[in-house]
Amino acid sequence: MKRSVATMLKAQGYSPRSLLDIGAHVGSFAQEFVAAFPSCVPTLVEPNPYCREALGLTGFETQLVAASDENGDGELFLTKEWLQSTGCSLYRENTQFFRDEIVVKQKIRKARLDDLFAGRSFDFVKIDTQGGELDVLRGGAAVLKQAHYILVEVSLVNYNEGGARAEDVFEQLDQLGFHCTDVTEFHRLSNVQNGGLLQIDVLFAPRRVSKPTHLRAVEMTAETGDPERLCGVAHRLSAEGRAGDALALLQHLHASHVTNVVVLRQLIGALNGEGRVLEAVEKLIVLKRVLPQAADVVADIQLQLPTAIERFNACLASGDIAGAESYASGFATLAPGNTALVNSAMTCNDALGRTERALGFANNLLMIDPDHAAAKALIERYSALRLVEGHAIDDKVKSLTGPLNGQHPLVRLRDIHDAVGEVLCASLSDVGIERVRLLLKTADSVHVDVPAETELAGWVKHYRLALKALDLTMVLAETPKDLEDHDLTFASHVGRTMDWKAVQTHAKSLGAETIFFAAADATYVDLYARWYIKSILKHCDVPCLVVVHVIGGSKSLKSVANGLGIADKRLLLSGDSFDAEAVRTECYDTPPKGLIERPVAHFQSVRFLRLGTLLKKLDLPVFVSDIDLLLQRGVSDLLARCEQADIVFNENTGNKNPGSR
Repeated sequence: MKRSVATMLKAQGYSPRSLLDIGAHVGSFAQEFVAAFPSCVPTLVEPNPYCREALGLTGFETQLVAASDENGDGELFLTKEWLQSTGCSLYRENTQFFRDEIVVKQKIRKARLDDLFAGRSFDFVKIDTQGGELDVLRGGAAVLKQAHYILVEVSLVNYNEGGARAEDVFEQLDQLGFHCTDVTEFHRLSNVQNGGLLQIDVLFAPRRVSKPTHLRAVEMTAETGDPERLCGVAHRLSAEGRAGDALALLQHLHASHVTNVVVLRQLIGALNGEGRVLEAVEKLIVLKRVLPQAADVVADIQLQLPTAIERFNACLASGDIAGAESYASGFATLAPGNTALVNSAMTCNDALGRTERALGFANNLLMIDPDHAAAKALIERYSALRLVEGHAIDDKVKSLTGPLNGQHPLVRLRDIHDAVGEVLCASLSDVGIERVRLLLKTADSVHVDVPAETELAGWVKHYRLALKALDLTMVLAETPKDLEDHDLTFASHVGRTMDWKAVQTHAKSLGAETIFFAAADATYVDLYARWYIKSILKHCDVPCLVVVHVIGGSKSLKSVANGLGIADKRLLLSGDSFDAEAVRTECYDTPPKGLIERPVAHFQSVRFLRLGTLLKKLDLPVFVSDIDLLLQRGVSDLLARCEQADIVFNENTGNKNPGSR
């Protein structure tokens, strides 16, 4: 983004009162924008916690969230080489700056602009979210529609994995009533995409009808006149009892002379005199931005504060929490460093159930006082009650345990399954446990009447079994003790039989620093093991041992080795005497497959059952995975980073099914 945008608009006579900077980074754009428009009041939105200190120094209102199309938790991609990188995003940057060995993930909070800024408007909006632009537009339609201009960074290539496409951004803005008026900057990087054009900054303006002729005439009169002289006219009108006419004149004056302190102060007094206290507070905020020193506006604030406090208390006394919130939030924005005011705004929004705004003020409180007990308690409470996608558990459970209200019972069963999974995938509290119990009990009472032997009947069975598998008793029980492996058989890459002592000696002779371990039956070994093994042998950058466990294959390891045909001493095979044919299993796969013969549940879990013995006997870190995965990068850096950890999980946070996650 470039300051030339502000310079260009200023030359056209534009004078915005407010700026919403989405993707504020460390506040540079907002500071440059305010330098061009001193009366403009910025509000910053930035999810990167490593930018928090820099943003706090700006003195601007700051929301430490990622603007999105949903409320809830999200993951931000950062880089270890520059934690404040301008490329940090919910969508991973597709460049060498975010390669596997340096990328890290940071859990952050997502929020819809329409929830975060309900009832507010901003004259100028800047959106630079590195691929998240479409999500921002979808979650903030009501707020964004009121803007004079929206400046958006648009990607022309796959710069962020899964990020917004240019045509989708243009289409969404068209639906909001905006059209492109200018392209203000072109972005290239010499070492990315062969130096080709990557992104452009596009300025959008609304398609609006011109103002009526009589209103334009009044504004022209105010523009050409002397503001101080016209303020005197307004004063005389007020003295004559024509307060409404005086206020109208002052409002037109302010529209043309936004930064004039005399006009602003008289307008604030007129608004307050007419009982329009909230509007007076808004103009106070403008005045604060115009005056060079914060101390210069203290007297003005103190002059208006008694009336605002009186209105605030009256609202509380009458039970009008929404009214009280308006005054509290207004003065919290006016004095963002005042703990009492920000705390009042947080408390009111919490009482109104405006989660995102309450959390925003809580974050602001923690910027003032990192030990603020109420702010910390509120954040912890909402974290405990928040589902992965940001829906409060109480609301979700209430909906799913209530009447169907026209919803198909099968869909209700599916939604209950998904909700239980979301609760179990989060940190499980006592509240969460009770929610799971209630949801499972409700699922048992849902009657689904569909024709037998149809795919719908298959889905009913699928969700019934899947819910049964979400066994809360097992989740809360103690972890089972290790099982001893007595029937393991080993073989070299050429099929020569080995015992544990030989395996230990072999690992030492290779100087192995880690082990790769996967398990499958002979069929899956034949399908996938060759490519799994070759990827490790090619890309592992430390001495290693690859152990492929063949379920039920203790007597066929030599033939398996011959079938693989990999002549590398780093490969070993193991097998056990499990006989799938001797065990009655009923494995139900997702419809339309239904019942399947193979005991896939055993195949999926046996690698963990065998892992304990492998760890104890060889005393080396072990990478455990499915056999159909491929290693694509080295592992030395991962081993170094996880050296102090006992166990590390590669968590698929996008999956709401606890078994798969």
